[in-house]
Amino acid sequence: MESNQYPTCTDDTVANAAADTEHEYAPGVVANAYHTLGPVSPSRLFTAHLRRTQFLQRPAGVSLDGWAMYPERTGGSAALYEGVVTLRRDLDVELVHYASLLPHSFPRDGDNVPLLALQTGGGVMGLGLADTFDGPHAPAGLGPAGGGPFNLEPGGTVALLPSRIGLPTYFFNADEKPMRARATRAFGAWWVTSPPLGPRKAGESFSYRFLTVYDALDEPAINTMRIESLRRYFGLTGENGCGLNVRRGKPISQFGLIEIEAENGVVDFEVPNPGWRVNLPLGFRFHGFNPNWTVGEVQVAGASQGFYTDGRNVYRQVGLDDRDLAHLSVYPDAAAATHCRIGHPVQCDRPDLILEFTVLRDQPFECRVAVNNPTDEPIRATLRQGMDVPSFSFADTTIEAPAGGYVVVRDH
Repeated sequence: MESNQYPTCTDDTVANAAADTEHEYAPGVVANAYHTLGPVSPSRLFTAHLRRTQFLQRPAGVSLDGWAMYPERTGGSAALYEGVVTLRRDLDVELVHYASLLPHSFPRDGDNVPLLALQTGGGVMGLGLADTFDGPHAPAGLGPAGGGPFNLEPGGTVALLPSRIGLPTYFFNADEKPMRARATRAFGAWWVTSPPLGPRKAGESFSYRFLTVYDALDEPAINTMRIESLRRYFGLTGENGCGLNVRRGKPISQFGLIEIEAENGVVDFEVPNPGWRVNLPLGFRFHGFNPNWTVGEVQVAGASQGFYTDGRNVYRQVGLDDRDLAHLSVYPDAAAATHCRIGHPVQCDRPDLILEFTVLRDQPFECRVAVNNPTDEPIRATLRQGMDVPSFSFADTTIEAPAGGYVVVRDH
């Protein structure tokens, strides 16, 4: 099938994208190396929509290749995948294939063989050879004749680990529904799928949600204890494993991804140092912001590369995606404590106005506040400060914005 892939939001800590699959290729092979295969026609059986929210590795310094926009990064990364499959006709659906785990991230030689760790959600962790799930630590009954399918309850894990050197890959079921894991061929190719679905009607949809984590190549602790610690840290055991404290805003969920609803346009939270080497981003998603108004982050305290600041009272702007959601990665084990404030620095009583807030320089502090009226009618509105920003003070100000006009309120 043919997919239309597009970025939804990229900033300092996330790189998000989506893909719509609504067409299929005509019979035969027609290749165009610069664009796509084709021709295509509307899909007859189903459509699919997939979103990836990627939480990036921690910045560690200036690019060694001289790229000003791309810093060197350290540690591992994480990505949340959310998908929906919708049927276009009545079908007998055996299963929906969510993901494949392939041992391509480490050299295959000698004693460096792929291991599979499986945690079905019931608290029992199995570890064995990936191609047969056979080994001294495999649960009873999951020997060389095994290979699944095994149930992955919500919060369950399937992971591919190198026995000597490589890039460990963890798959976490971050959905409310069970999934299944099964071996498909030798040397550790594993599928994660839905359970059997059976006869379904046109128009029915199937959603899924999972978290993938890629540890750093130099991660010293590659074992089932680390996997279980990460499950708890990312909230997949039903606990507040990271110690999150929401000072302002309404917590929505903490199951693989921390989601918070803004309170009057602002979210304020703290995360303590975990006291152990996580070496991964902790992902956040924020709801309730107005896409017409600038959204910014004040890192009151947190991780820093140490070149320009010590990580305290640092401001930057935050982008919203195509669903008006904001995303953020924080790195709590790289700081004594993490405290962040996300929201609108300037707000007003007319949500249809476009409000701009831009920091021009830090020392001495200078900023620009401006208003654009995108409507065809003049608007009178009162602007006010929405959240605390270091060195920024803004008194309530009433402005008259003409139709289609642009008004600079402050430029110093």
